[in-house]
Amino acid sequence: MRAPSPFFVLGATLLALALFSTPADAQFSRSIGAGLAVPTGDLADTHDRGFTVRAQYGTLGLGLIDVHMQGGYSRFEADPGASPTPDEFDTGHIGPGVRVNSGTIFFGGNALFFFGDGDEEVAFVPEVGINLLLVEIVADYRFTGDAEWVGIRAGVKF
Repeated sequence: MRAPSPFFVLGATLLALALFSTPADAQFSRSIGAGLAVPTGDLADTHDRGFTVRAQYGTLGLGLIDVHMQGGYSRFEADPGASPTPDEFDTGHIGPGVRVNSGTIFFGGNALFFFGDGDEEVAFVPEVGINLLLVEIVADYRFTGDAEWVGIRAGVKF
């Protein structure tokens, strides 16, 4: 396994600084979610849709900006019509992210290190979502790298 990118290390460092230098009145949030993952690009040629799960820990109360760290897992089923038939595609990810949060609607991006099934790279993953009390609905799009997909998931905040 190769070393994480300097951009990943920089993002993780900035997140750690933000978490440890937050104002005393800042709050922290945690969420866990799951949903549908739909492959795009070359991945769609060999794999069918799958699922994605994610856990997140971050700050609230920094005005419009929330920072977080997340980790997750995605799996895509092999397309039986592909020749030769591939194995399932499994990948994990970890990394920092930032959201601009208006209360109900948010958008942001994540700098994620992906690992597993030959997928070892850092990718930028933009996201948009809706907060509904203790539930969040999020859509994100991994559009860089060898494996591209759209994820749509619902999560519970606690």
